[in-house]
Amino acid sequence: MSFPVRDSAVRIAVLFALVGGLWVVVSDAILARMSTDPDTIAQLDILKGWAFVAVLAILLYLERRRSNRDLKRLAAIVESSDDAIIGADVNGCITDWNQGAVALYGYVASEVRGRSVSILYPRDRREELQRFLDIYRTGKPVRHFETIRMHKDGHPVQVSLTASPIRDSAGRLLGTATIMRGIADRKRTEEAARLAEVGRLASGLAHEIRNPLNAMRMQLAVLRDVVGTSGEEAASEIIPEIDCVEHEVLRVQNLASDFLAYGRPAFEHPEAIRLTEFLDELVHFLQPQFEHTGGEVVSECTGENITVVADRGKLQQVLLNLAENARQALKDTGGRLVLACGAASPRDARIRVQDNGCGIPPDRLQRIFEAFYSTREEGTGLGLAIVKQIVETAGGRIRVESEIGQGTSFEIQLPRAGIAPGSGKEEIRTETDER
Repeated sequence: MSFPVRDSAVRIAVLFALVGGLWVVVSDAILARMSTDPDTIAQLDILKGWAFVAVLAILLYLERRRSNRDLKRLAAIVESSDDAIIGADVNGCITDWNQGAVALYGYVASEVRGRSVSILYPRDRREELQRFLDIYRTGKPVRHFETIRMHKDGHPVQVSLTASPIRDSAGRLLGTATIMRGIADRKRTEEAARLAEVGRLASGLAHEIRNPLNAMRMQLAVLRDVVGTSGEEAASEIIPEIDCVEHEVLRVQNLASDFLAYGRPAFEHPEAIRLTEFLDELVHFLQPQFEHTGGEVVSECTGENITVVADRGKLQQVLLNLAENARQALKDTGGRLVLACGAASPRDARIRVQDNGCGIPPDRLQRIFEAFYSTREEGTGLGLAIVKQIVETAGGRIRVESEIGQGTSFEIQLPRAGIAPGSGKEEIRTETDER
């Protein structure tokens, strides 16, 4: 028996009333026809009562089995969904966690049930966490919101989410169901398409710019020689102006080169790199530049000599770019630059580039990896965009923390040798391969 009523408690009450009423009317009419003896009627009444209990129990069992079948079917749909489906109560504590959430975030259900949703939020998104806690308390829906969450192993996860309130039959708010989908692959596809277009533009633009710039630099060199022979007084007035023009020409030339490098990345040649030795070599190379401005640069590598898989030239470009930014931040105060390395996880290595310089304001910190955005007047705005591109092409991640007056720290995570990037599974390699 089934009723078109959503609430199971109402269905059971209606079922009880209908069956009970029909049973009383029908059974009394039957007993009146069967006998007029009071003792017989009393015995039949007892049997009638037990029969009613049995019939009602059977009907209630069938109704409960139907409800359970619907619930199990719904639970199976939720559990088998590729999307992460997470239930949370009005206080933001996790109550439900499907297999899609396990795949997306790395936690199993027993690790997160009863814990706050804050474990999924990066440290730099606390304001967003407060907004969502308010949403859980008020039941306000959220539609197709793209943001960043945090995986169990610490790496950021790009997601698109939809949040819907969960209410009982009386309309009381019980919690919120959030459906999340990883969008990293989609973002990479969009970025690849965008870079392909930028690459085509960059190739033609760089070619058109470089030729006249080279001609201008040659003409400036000739002009300097001519002015140098025209007398000391004239030379002292004109040569500084020539130097200024040449500086600006060189700046435009560098911008063209950076634009080309950003829009059309060079082919990578990954190899095994031992980080301790690699960073020691960089420190030796950078030390004279920092000493010239009153600073110092040191290497701090902990534990084993960790090996990563990356293009040596590209990785050197990344660290030299970050070191130059640090030198600019330290040039007025001296200060210290630290190049450090260690294990971030069983499959990732960590490289840290940290200075104790002036720091970066929070409003600028959120944009420093954007193309053509620079905190320095003479910057092209492509250096850190290229750094991020190189790191991500190598299967790694980069993040930054900074505090005004305390300094800035860039952390790079790269796959360790012997680990397939992005899989978390070991590859079989020989010592010859690693060398």
